[in-house]
Amino acid sequence: MPRNVFKIFLRTLLFIVITVTESNSDARSLNENVFNIFKRNENLPQASDYLWVNSSEIIGPDECVCERGECIVTEYGDTVCQCPPGYGNYTQSECVECKCGEDTNCTFSVYGEKFCICKEGYVQENGKCEKCICGEGSSNCTVNHYGEKVCICKEGYTQVRGKCQKCNCGPHTRCRIDAYGREICSCRKGYRYVNGKCEDFCYPNPCQNGGECKIVDGDYNCTCKFPNSGRNCEKECSCGPNGECSFAINGKKTCQCRNGFAEYEGICKG
Repeated sequence: MPRNVFKIFLRTLLFIVITVTESNSDARSLNENVFNIFKRNENLPQASDYLWVNSSEIIGPDECVCERGECIVTEYGDTVCQCPPGYGNYTQSECVECKCGEDTNCTFSVYGEKFCICKEGYVQENGKCEKCICGEGSSNCTVNHYGEKVCICKEGYTQVRGKCQKCNCGPHTRCRIDAYGREICSCRKGYRYVNGKCEDFCYPNPCQNGGECKIVDGDYNCTCKFPNSGRNCEKECSCGPNGECSFAINGKKTCQCRNGFAEYEGICKG
């Protein structure tokens, strides 16, 4: 069957389908009959090769509709709608002006959401490509792979709504601005918040009797010199030369005496 005749045939079928309103059973019967027509006539062109633009227009595989653009043929023989600079494919057959700014292009999602393709150093803001600026408190302004602006802020500043805003909690701190514009301060690893500022866990040294202070898992740990023990090496723990001393969880001193020795009044004696 010639393609132009087949198009008329398709239009007629579509008209019948659209105008059927009597009952669901009638519509179902019609759909089955249409299916049987294609099934019995294998030489008919495939209906899937045609695009239904609206109730009165059908586009065949050799035709192309490209509003405000140009139909081109790919190396594989497919026809595609190619948009001019400053336009994006809103649908497969329509190019829409981007309005993203000078020398820019755009794309549209399947939901019609616009995404501006900006030049280096520019970022999409309010539907347009704007120069990537983070304010005087920034050292750099970059764009991540999602097209979002990322501000590299100087010490004492933090990114708030695309700008570097002053936020200074003092040395050794992290500062952020909450939804109400308030400064939220937190201490960096190895520091604790004391009297309104972040202090080094090990300065001044909390370990007594010559103990050595080290930062372990965000807290300090004292390595005590013999015979001292405890959180801050504040407890003397000695069982004499013939035993090893330690403190139980309840803080009670415990002696582990050598063979032939036993604990007596806190000392290992023979």
